[in-house]
Amino acid sequence: MGCGSTEGGNSGDGRVLVALSTDAFGRLRVSNPQALFDSKQIADNQPLFWDDAETSGGGTSSTYNANQASTTIAVGNLTAGVRVRQTKRWFNYQPGKSQLIFMTFVLGTGAAGITKRVGQFETSNGLYLEQLGTTLSFVRRTGVSGAPVNNVVNQAAWNLDTLNGSGASGGNPSGITLNPANAQILIIDYEWLGVGSVRMGFVIGGQIIYCHQFNNANVLTTVYMGSPNLPLRYEIANDGTGPAASLVYICAQVSSEGGQSRTGIDFSVSRGATALTTLNNANLYPLCAIRLRAGYLFATVVPRDVSVMVTSTASYRWALLLNPTVAGTAFSFTTVPNSAVEADVARTNATTVTGGLQIATGYGQAQLTGDSRFDLGSDIALGSTIAGVSDVLVLAAQRVVGTTEAFYGAIAWHEEQ
Repeated sequence: MGCGSTEGGNSGDGRVLVALSTDAFGRLRVSNPQALFDSKQIADNQPLFWDDAETSGGGTSSTYNANQASTTIAVGNLTAGVRVRQTKRWFNYQPGKSQLIFMTFVLGTGAAGITKRVGQFETSNGLYLEQLGTTLSFVRRTGVSGAPVNNVVNQAAWNLDTLNGSGASGGNPSGITLNPANAQILIIDYEWLGVGSVRMGFVIGGQIIYCHQFNNANVLTTVYMGSPNLPLRYEIANDGTGPAASLVYICAQVSSEGGQSRTGIDFSVSRGATALTTLNNANLYPLCAIRLRAGYLFATVVPRDVSVMVTSTASYRWALLLNPTVAGTAFSFTTVPNSAVEADVARTNATTVTGGLQIATGYGQAQLTGDSRFDLGSDIALGSTIAGVSDVLVLAAQRVVGTTEAFYGAIAWHEEQ
């Protein structure tokens, strides 16, 4: 069964044994995790949930494999370049709950000059599996000093199971040999609270095999990473001396074990007493827009409802759009006090929007309904690109019957940091 069959204590060779039956906080693990995110590439590579970019150098690529429900990110021969595939959303960790991550992939054969990484991390903080050349490691990245530091533990030093086929006497109680050229399931679970423990390993033969545990409480003198709210990330890099190489991303999920309570704060913005008066056309005009503030990309911001009012008897359509194309005068955002969001509620008819993802839409008629308030029931959260550019969510109005019409609008959202 491997390293997880004993309830605590030490093995004969001094290795710490962990219990498969408990979560990161030592609670009995039962089948009630609450999914925060899941990603299956059955129809496409899920561009609404993942950003996929060449972050430096050249010669990289990303290819969706329709028949294999996967995406291959690759680097070119003897060409320095980095390719990253990262979720737009950063997943909120709730203190006192065990965060559980499963990620599937194929690393392939390692080679000098090539680095591959899979885990929940970004440039400053995170937890991931790394293949550097032919060496496998688990890494705890921390930015607590103001600059990222990678705490690297090579496979030979994993303190639970080295998965090197050496048997119990060689620190490999499962007796299994890990083959990175084959498809693997990475498991990460952790307690944060700033100083909790982290467990990392694999699922093989239907069994969880924890391979290494980072113990931080009563060991470190500060938090082990600056933030537990992190994106999922796949990364491949060529330092310019390596051959062509690839990393296959298959599927991923994030769960909170023991559920997740609704904490955080509700916020809203509106146009106040300033209307937007449309021109006599069928364009969509932005009433309100919100996005994540710089430095707050880790926040979870989910729109909850919108409100639209027109002062005449005109009929109209409203739409809530994610990342529409903006024409005319650009948005100008202002920080919402005590929030991770900044907003623009002052556009005029000099600005119009088209396209984007239509999250919700509806119709109203002032002489029948007056103010129209709409509960969205959406779980789409604001995200950002790998480069740190936030999604923009826009509430827009379009007159259907009438001429030049005066509109008011408001957006409300729930926010957790």
